[in-house]
Amino acid sequence: MNMHDAALIANDSALPGLALLLEPHRLLSRLRACSATGATRDLTINYLRYKPGTSCIVGLTLTLADGRQQLCYAKALTPERFHQSWQHPRRQRLIAAAHPHAPLALRDEAILLQYPEFDFAIRYLNDLIDVKKRPDFLQQLLPGSAEASAFTPRFLRYKPERRAVIALSRHGQPQAVVRIANAREFERILQGCSLGAALGHLSLAGFDRSRRALATHWLAGESLAPETGARLERSTLHAVGGELARLHQTPFLPPVARHGAEEAQTLQDVFNTFRAIYPPGADRFLALTRRISRHLVAGDNHPVLLHGDFSADQIVRTADGDLRFIDWDRSCSGNALADIASFRARLEMQLISGLPDAQQAAEAIDALLDGYLARRSLPAGLAWHSASALLCLATEPFRLRAPDWPQQTEALLARAAQLVEKETEKRLSGGEPVKPQETLAPLVDPGRIAQPLLQALRLPAGSRLQQCLLLRHKPGRRALIEYQLTLPDGTSRPVIGKYRVKGLDRHAFRCQQALWRRGFDAAAAVAVPQPLAALPEWRLWLQEKVHATPLTEWLQPDHPQLAVVGAQVGKALAVLQQSEALLEATAASTWSLEDELKVLQTGLQQIAADYPQWQARLSQLFYACQTLAAALTQALVRPVHRDFYPDQVMIDRRQPQQVVLVDFDLCSRSCAALDAGNYLAHVAELALRRYGATTALDRHAQAFTRAYLAHSAGVSAADIERFTALSLARHIFLSTRFPDRAHTTLPLLEHCERLTGCQPGAAENSR
Repeated sequence: MNMHDAALIANDSALPGLALLLEPHRLLSRLRACSATGATRDLTINYLRYKPGTSCIVGLTLTLADGRQQLCYAKALTPERFHQSWQHPRRQRLIAAAHPHAPLALRDEAILLQYPEFDFAIRYLNDLIDVKKRPDFLQQLLPGSAEASAFTPRFLRYKPERRAVIALSRHGQPQAVVRIANAREFERILQGCSLGAALGHLSLAGFDRSRRALATHWLAGESLAPETGARLERSTLHAVGGELARLHQTPFLPPVARHGAEEAQTLQDVFNTFRAIYPPGADRFLALTRRISRHLVAGDNHPVLLHGDFSADQIVRTADGDLRFIDWDRSCSGNALADIASFRARLEMQLISGLPDAQQAAEAIDALLDGYLARRSLPAGLAWHSASALLCLATEPFRLRAPDWPQQTEALLARAAQLVEKETEKRLSGGEPVKPQETLAPLVDPGRIAQPLLQALRLPAGSRLQQCLLLRHKPGRRALIEYQLTLPDGTSRPVIGKYRVKGLDRHAFRCQQALWRRGFDAAAAVAVPQPLAALPEWRLWLQEKVHATPLTEWLQPDHPQLAVVGAQVGKALAVLQQSEALLEATAASTWSLEDELKVLQTGLQQIAADYPQWQARLSQLFYACQTLAAALTQALVRPVHRDFYPDQVMIDRRQPQQVVLVDFDLCSRSCAALDAGNYLAHVAELALRRYGATTALDRHAQAFTRAYLAHSAGVSAADIERFTALSLARHIFLSTRFPDRAHTTLPLLEHCERLTGCQPGAAENSR
């Protein structure tokens, strides 16, 4: 289990079984301990649906002792809903009859284990699974078919409580595909398959509305899905583009419409789940959603018939070379860009997970567009729709239980941000060419940045730039880019690029270089990433990528290493501040108490403008902060990081004794206690935001403070407390700028008032 799974489990106490479902080996052990499933040799998770605080369903394939495989699903519920579901009369009848596939309860975890034939939401699925009921069931779906009893079903896809897709074979030859669904899903399936059949892509065999089942004849051919090993040939993709354009020219619009407003709402719905699954990316997801949604709504015009879930996986090339589109369940009307964006996003997602390579994916998209545009034009805005489609896939790495799902999620967010950034800069430039040094876009374009990058790094001939990922971006200010390079021997080498709009950040580069050269290299207990090269004309400098995770991900109240890492970080900060190399590098840069108070005052004034009812309280708080600052005039001055907080500290699980410090953009000389106070304020704010109390991470904060003071002669605990209060006061302003922190604004104000000893009327009495 990774740290993000652990955090998710800790934050969703409503589902006591969530931990078991996210740890397959533990779930397997529990099943082996049950008499009904004791013969289970192995299990595979092939589907996951999670509703925070409500339920989590995982579809399972159990491998039994004799080698047979059995589908089932486990559903984690709240204890109240579990009790209600378990007592359902139909379940109790199966249990009383000792049916071999009766539901199973893991009571301590409030988990139900159920089999497809008794999936009550897809109530007629059993009519196909049960050998005795099958002939009658198939008479409606495959009218006129002889030997109905000879058909053998095989699950192709199963989404518990939603739908099942099943292949029917006779004498070893596939004959048909049956779709059976719940009441809500079936009408969409019927409409979609009817459309697909009318357009010549499917052959409808029959349907039974009373049983919510539909059958299509088997379509023989080769799937274009990359995971099947299919090659994305240019000629084929060009033809696919033309066929898609022909679909969009169909003079018919289905009743189900998906306009820009619906697209924007879909993004919001995905965000509601995403922020529970991956909180570190929530702010970026929401910021992207807001930028994208405006363009989705504004570009709402000329709807066409859409496939609705278009991707290479949905295309079959028949033996005679015809192209057929399958799986029409989400067909609707909407912007033509949606289908192309869906294809592109799915290909990008497959690229992130290793299929295909970047060049193949780019060539496939180009060929698809060329084929499409040869037949009909497209409206502007493909980048916005592509970014939207990518974000809609943001929970997929988690749902598929990819071992590296957090890394895949980060890559997906980065790619969506890159698309948005490119489109934004294109609009700002009016579509005219811009000079490379005046924009970020060339820095994330492999074709333009590869040569200068390879030259600056002095890599051997034959080295290649595979991919550019925009990791973080503050428009008009800075960006962080990952360059994925491949050396001639096939070795992968990731490098991080740091870009600043107003020019190369020479100060940050020099500070990090000085530290690396004088005691903070890769072998040190306290290290910094190796600075590699500077490209002034590109406003960019490069550093080695650190294969570690930000400390923020370790900060959980019950983490066994909470205090240990606190002590490590406290000592690491003391070591950094005592570096003679950093002292020399910051000789021309100072940060005074007046500077600190000016930043705080600006923030509090902005809050007062937004919350006029708090003006008097904020004025009193600032007066109290001035009083605290006055007591700091004799504080020890050292080189400081000036933006020291848990995200700037990296720890590698494989080498947990080493602390890696990053981001020296703001390094200067100032009061040594400033860094410690800033760090403790961030920890308190994080504790309040995530766990509801500023004290939730106190074990970490106390260990940090003890270790820092033990290695920082001349720094007092009182000075650290004063800077902690000043930094927390600044967090009041920050809480109003991030949607996921809005709930902390008033608690932070009240906490700062207590810390500073604010009294009503203090500001007025000082005049």
